[in-house]
Amino acid sequence: MTLNNLKSLSDLAKAAQSKKGKVVLTVNVEDVVCKNQVRKRFRNIEELAVTLLTEGQQSPIIVFPKNTDGKYVIQKGERRWRACKQANIETIDIIVNDKLQSDLDETAGELIENIQRDNLTSLEIAHAIQSFIDTGWKQKDIAKRIGKNISYVSTHLSLLKMPDCVRELDDNEVCSDTETLNNLRLLYELNADRCRAVCAVSRHDGITRKQSRELLNDAKRIKAEMENRFLPKEQQEHVQLPLSKNKEWKNIRPDTLTITVNVMVDDDIKRGVLMTDRMALVPETVSSNL
Repeated sequence: MTLNNLKSLSDLAKAAQSKKGKVVLTVNVEDVVCKNQVRKRFRNIEELAVTLLTEGQQSPIIVFPKNTDGKYVIQKGERRWRACKQANIETIDIIVNDKLQSDLDETAGELIENIQRDNLTSLEIAHAIQSFIDTGWKQKDIAKRIGKNISYVSTHLSLLKMPDCVRELDDNEVCSDTETLNNLRLLYELNADRCRAVCAVSRHDGITRKQSRELLNDAKRIKAEMENRFLPKEQQEHVQLPLSKNKEWKNIRPDTLTITVNVMVDDDIKRGVLMTDRMALVPETVSSNL
């Protein structure tokens, strides 16, 4: 870098504070472009934009050398770049990384960095891992490359099999927990209608990992009971049905319960409360409460 390239004394100061031999440059934000990367959602950009306006840019973003269009392509730090554009900040600090990397090397780097920061959704991680699978990598080798165990890899890959109703929970940021999403995926395989109804309710009320686990265990138990009915009597007594673990059963008066009913009608959920202290003499009364 020559002094002719330095636009101000601040550039000179930043050049003296180079990181691992890399020079910090200040360039026009329009000279920097993004690339297709692992992360698809960028949260809290407006908040970061306010911080940049008040505190300034605390660390430079990492970019590749200029491409054929004369633009720097972002390697790390797209959130800061987006926030600069959001705040109409004209310049951005960059460090040019001229080390050649393959597409998978870049993907692995993004995965490792963002997994450590917990910045990626489960589905974003799944798609990134799938890019390794598509090029012939084995799950154990992927796990070693990104510093995770093979269960982590296989569990995330399973998310790519999610039905639309479950995927919508992730898309709408209702739920991004890997175990919960996979529990719902398995529930769909056992009882698709039940899963769609659960997902419809979850879009309004949310769903926890414990709830999804109990729903899956109940579906497994019902399936086992149904299969048991068709066995010869001498074999039925040997069937061990799965039971939910760690449940504490308590005696309770029926009239103290509030039983909520959710009925799926034309892809919409109608809600109501089951009355336990009275009887409806007119059938229409029941439906009118939904």
